[in-house]
Amino acid sequence: MCYNSTTSLLTFSIGAMCFVYLMYHGITKKNNYDIFAGVITLLIALMQLVEFFIWRNQECSNINHYASLSIMMILYLQAIAFSTMGLLFFKPASSTLNSIVLFSIIPFTLFFCYLMFWLNDFILCSKPTENSCRLYWAPIKVLTENDPSNTLGLVFYIFYFFLLAFGLGFYNCFFGKENPGAKLYPYRYSFLPISAIATVLLCIYTNGNFNLDIFGTYWCFIAVMFGIISSAHV
Repeated sequence: MCYNSTTSLLTFSIGAMCFVYLMYHGITKKNNYDIFAGVITLLIALMQLVEFFIWRNQECSNINHYASLSIMMILYLQAIAFSTMGLLFFKPASSTLNSIVLFSIIPFTLFFCYLMFWLNDFILCSKPTENSCRLYWAPIKVLTENDPSNTLGLVFYIFYFFLLAFGLGFYNCFFGKENPGAKLYPYRYSFLPISAIATVLLCIYTNGNFNLDIFGTYWCFIAVMFGIISSAHV
């Protein structure tokens, strides 16, 4: 399937509607799990709103540049939202782990500010790849092509996935504790890691090796399905 501004806007709209429902249900029923899922759904869906503007500005204008730069901002906000809501809403697996997560947010934020200034020095233009009609996010392309040691990208991904895993309660098992959210909503909590693995496999099947241009497909898919699965309370 080829994506364009219309599919991106439609995907965002579905995600936004799921966000409204989950927030309403979470607030009225005092269900922190729904509030958590609602915020994450919105942050995933926002990526599609950004892609809408990128698709509408394929001539590499300032709009494409700053929309491409905002991709990293949304990824950063996802990691912060996962970790901070995990700290505020849910029973901690370990006070030590909580302290590590809390204090890791500070260096992550400082590093992210540096990364944004570094990326802004390049001409960012997200466009479809030669072998597909999916957007290749310009910040990822710049990190891949202009940082030979891959240090900047690696540091960002380590912080990102560490904080996401904390928010999803993945570390509970290391402390012999159950993940209450996964017990209440097993499909909701299993969807994110399963879809990530499925995306990697799809990318390998499509291109013969792991290529980051498949991420556009990943977000288009997850923006709809995570919100829908969360709204179904399964």
